[in-house]
Amino acid sequence: MNAYEVTFKKKDRYCVNVAMAESKQAVEAHYTGKYGWCAVEDCTAYKLAVARRKGCPVVTIN
Repeated sequence: MNAYEVTFKKKDRYCVNVAMAESKQAVEAHYTGKYGWCAVEDCTAYKLAVARRKGCPVVTIN
C-alpha cells in the first residue's frame, strides 16, 4: 500500500488526511464519493511519520 495526502472540503472547512491505498485513483474515488472534491498527492515518509505522531487520521482504503 502507498501513502497519499488528501485535501478535501467538508462543509466550509478544508481538511487533510493521510490515506493508505493501492492507487491514487482509489483514494480519489473514495473521497470524491464522500465529499465531492479532493486533491490527492503522494505522501512522503516524513509527512506520514508526523501525522502518526500527532494522532492525525490515517485512513485505509481497500
